[in-house]
Amino acid sequence: MRGPLFGFAVALVAALVILGLVLAVDITLRVIEDANQRVAGALGVEPSKEFSEQVDRALTPIPYVLAASVLFAIVVYGAHRSKR
Repeated sequence: MRGPLFGFAVALVAALVILGLVLAVDITLRVIEDANQRVAGALGVEPSKEFSEQVDRALTPIPYVLAASVLFAIVVYGAHRSKR
């Protein structure tokens, strides 16, 4: 399989996999945060906000990493194709 359509398909699949991973992490973190609030509510205490703040700081650069990795894959594939 060769041609620009194959390169586009590879970049698209890579982007979808990374996006799926980001979505899975987001769902997991929402479940953990919901559990945090329910446990705090059941015990009658204030829910912890430290975990949420740390997660927000850690996940802020993820969209930029996704965009950069897709652009890098496209540029590398284009450079590879131009050498042929």
